[in-house]
Amino acid sequence: MRLYAAATVALFLLLGGQAAGVELMDEEEAGNDQRAAPAEAESESESVAGTETTTEAQGVSEPPIKLVHVLNPGEREYLSPNLIGVQNIAMTFLPLSMNFINIIDAFREITSGVRYEILLNAVDTKDKENADTICRLVILEKPWLRTQWGDKHRELVTSNCTDSAENSVSSDPAERARLLNEKYFVRSKRGLNDVPLGGSKPFDAQQAEEQLQRTLDKLTAGEGPHYKIVKVYTASRQLVSGTLTRIDADLIDGNTDEQHRCIVEIWAKPWLEQGHDITFKCRNQKVVQARHSRSVEWAEKKTHKKHSHSHHALDKVDHLFHKFQIRFGRRYDNTAERQMRLRIFRQNLKTIEELNTNEMGSAKYGITEFADMTSTEYKERTGLWQRDEQKPTGGAPAVVPAYEGEFPKEFDWRQKNAVTPVKNQGSCGSCWAFSVTGNIEGLYAVKTGELKEFSEQELLDCDTTDSACNGGLMDNAYKAIKDIGGLEYEAEYPYEAKKQQCHFNRTLSHVQVSGFVDLPKGNETAMQEWLLTHGPISIGLNANAMQFYRGGVSHPWKALCSKKNLDHGVLIVGYGVSDYPNFHKTLPYWIVKNSWGPRWGEQGYYRVYRGDNTCGVSEMATSAVLA
Repeated sequence: MRLYAAATVALFLLLGGQAAGVELMDEEEAGNDQRAAPAEAESESESVAGTETTTEAQGVSEPPIKLVHVLNPGEREYLSPNLIGVQNIAMTFLPLSMNFINIIDAFREITSGVRYEILLNAVDTKDKENADTICRLVILEKPWLRTQWGDKHRELVTSNCTDSAENSVSSDPAERARLLNEKYFVRSKRGLNDVPLGGSKPFDAQQAEEQLQRTLDKLTAGEGPHYKIVKVYTASRQLVSGTLTRIDADLIDGNTDEQHRCIVEIWAKPWLEQGHDITFKCRNQKVVQARHSRSVEWAEKKTHKKHSHSHHALDKVDHLFHKFQIRFGRRYDNTAERQMRLRIFRQNLKTIEELNTNEMGSAKYGITEFADMTSTEYKERTGLWQRDEQKPTGGAPAVVPAYEGEFPKEFDWRQKNAVTPVKNQGSCGSCWAFSVTGNIEGLYAVKTGELKEFSEQELLDCDTTDSACNGGLMDNAYKAIKDIGGLEYEAEYPYEAKKQQCHFNRTLSHVQVSGFVDLPKGNETAMQEWLLTHGPISIGLNANAMQFYRGGVSHPWKALCSKKNLDHGVLIVGYGVSDYPNFHKTLPYWIVKNSWGPRWGEQGYYRVYRGDNTCGVSEMATSAVLA
C-alpha cells in the first residue's frame, strides 16, 4: 500500500508539477515588490512586443512537451530565497505584528501533500527588546484542494513566530497552528455566510457595498460599464450553481452622470475562467450585462500556461498596476488618464529598482500609495518649505548638556507614553504642522505625565505665515503658537485637511510655548543627548526614499537622497541598533514618526540610518520650549 500511495502521488505531481513550479514564479502580491520585479516586468513587456510580429507571419504551433523533474516522496528540493512565490507563501502566514525582511533558506518535499519549510528574517514590532528574529515556518500544501478563488489550499503546520496573544491561547503546537490558520488563512467554504443550498438569506449592506465596489473597480479597470455607488439599500445571497448576490442600490452612470435605482446581480462561478457574471437592471434603462474573470492573477496563470510568452500573455507591469488600483482604490476618469498614470507607474518601478539596488541598509522599497504620482505630485503631499539659510530662524541655539554615563543602546519615547498614535495628513501638504504638534505632545507628556493630542487644524487655520496645505516651516509654526496663545486639543479643533476660518478659543488653550531652539546642525550625538533628556525632536529631511519605503533600516545612496533637499517634516521619537549577523552588518537607526497613517511603512514609522546625516536627518532639528 505504501508503494502504491507513493506511486499515486508521483503520478499526480507528474501531471501537476509543472503548473506548480510556474505558480511559484508567478504568484505576486501587491505588498511584495522586490527589486527584481520591475526589471522582470520590463523584459517580459519587451519579449511580448517582439513576438507579436512573428506570430502574425507564422502559424501558431503547439509548444514541444518538456520533461519535468518529478519530486519523489521524501525527496527534498531546495528553493531559491529569491523566488517571489516562496516569499509570498511565507508572508501569508507571518503574523501581522511582524515585518518580513528576507528568506534565509527554503525547501519543499512530498509527504501527505507538498510540505514547505521556510527560514526567514523578520522584525517583531511588538517586541522592543528582541525585535529582529528568525522565523521557521512549516506549511502544508494540498494540491488536490482549491480555495474559493481557485488558489491552492495551504495550511500552517508549525511556526515559532507568533504574537503574545496567540501564544497565550494555547501551548499545544497543533492547537496553535489551527488558531493561526483561522486567523491568517481564508478557507474555501461552500456554505458562504451559512446560506443553505438553494435558499436565500439577507446579506449585510456594508459587505454588499464592499463587494459591489470591488466588482465596479474591476469593470472600470477593464472595458466597463462604469458606475459609481451612491447608496446600498438591501442585499441578499443565494447558493445555486455558484453564489448569486442581489444588491438594491442607487448608482451613477459614468457615461451620462445620471443616477438610477438598480438591482445588481453578481453571479460568482469561480471554477470558470470568466468567473463573475454581472447584470445591471436599472429602472427605465436597458439591461446591462458584463463579465470579469475572478482575478487578474488567475487569468495570468492560465494565459502563461497556455501561451507561454506569446503576445496573449498579460503585461506584468499592467498586472501590477491593476492590483495597485484595487488595493489603494484608484479610479481614473477616463482611459487617457489611466494610460498616463500607467506610464508614471512604469517609470516609478525603475526608481524602486534603483533604490533597492543601491540600498546600503536593510530597507525594502516597493509599490505604495504614491506609486502613480510624479515626483512633483508626491512633494505636494509632503509640504516642508526650504529654509532661507541667509536669514535667522528665530530660534535660540540649543544648549545640550553632556549626557551622564553611557548612552543606552536603544531608546523609545513610545514605551514611555510620550507619543500619540500615528496620524494622517491626507492629501494636504501639512507635514510641518504634524511635526510641531508631535514635538509639543511629547514635551507636554514628559512635563506633566499626561499624553494629549493637540490640534494641527488650528495651525492650518490660524498660522498666517505658513500656507496650510500648500506647505510651511516648523520655525513659523512655533512663532504662530506663541502669538496665537497656545493649542487646543485635537478633539476640540479636529483635523479637516484643508484651510478653514480660524476659530481658536483662548479659554480652551491647554499648552503654550515661549519659543523654540535649533539643535546643532549635522551633530547626531547632540540630537541623541537632547532626545534622551528632553523628548521627541522635530526634524526636516529629504523624503525621496520615503515615497516607496516598505520597511527596514533605510540607508539610501547619497545621490538618491541629498541632505540639502529637505522637503518633509517628521518627528524623531527614539533610536536603536539592528544587528544582522548573517550579513555581517550592524545598522544604527533613528525611529521616525511619519504622518501618512499607520498603513504606510512600519505601522506609520520610518527607520533611517543613524550616524552619517542620511537624507539630512540632522540638518533641521528643532524643539519647542514650553511656557
